[in-house]
Amino acid sequence: MKRKDRPDGLQLITANSLPVLDALDKIGLLGKVQIVTTDLFQELIPIIEEGKVLASIYQRPYTQGKVAYENLLAHLLKQGNLRLTLRLAPTSFFAVTFRRSPIER
Repeated sequence: MKRKDRPDGLQLITANSLPVLDALDKIGLLGKVQIVTTDLFQELIPIIEEGKVLASIYQRPYTQGKVAYENLLAHLLKQGNLRLTLRLAPTSFFAVTFRRSPIER
C-alpha cells in the first residue's frame, strides 16, 4: 500500500476556519481534500458553493441564545421548570442548500 502525502478529509472545529482554508489553498490542497467546517459566515458561502468545502455544521447561535434566554426567563418568573439540559440539533449546509433556503439570522 502506498503512503499518501495528504489526508482524505479534514474537520475544522473552529470559527476561524478561513486562515486554515487559506493555508490549504496555498499548498494546493483546497478542493482536493474533503473539508467540513464548523460555523457558517458570509465569507465561507462562496467557498462551499465552489465545492472547495464539502459542508459546514451551523450551530445556530441565535437560536441557542434565544432558547437559553427563554428558559432562564421562564424559571425566574416561575412559569416553568428549569430545564437543565436543552438539546438543539445543528444544521448542515452543503452547496445545494444555498439555492433553497436562507441562512438563519
